[in-house]
Amino acid sequence: MWTMLTDTNGNGLCVMPTGVPLHTRGLKDAASGELTLFASSVIAPPYDFSTNLLPDKLITLSRGEHQTGDFVMRPVGGGSH
Repeated sequence: MWTMLTDTNGNGLCVMPTGVPLHTRGLKDAASGELTLFASSVIAPPYDFSTNLLPDKLITLSRGEHQTGDFVMRPVGGGSH
């Protein structure tokens, strides 16, 4: 699964996984119109008893501990839509 964030002309970024899960989210600032793309190989959702998330899937970080992961980011250009 890959994620692409482009403008109305089809120019932007594409983020692709490299063998590990990739979690992405795009955010547009309503006031400025600026776009932000968040990409991460790991996530740590808040613990919530109302979800079916199993405790062994939670990521617990401690001071000095590192998590690693990677993804590929490429520019894209598509011309006019």
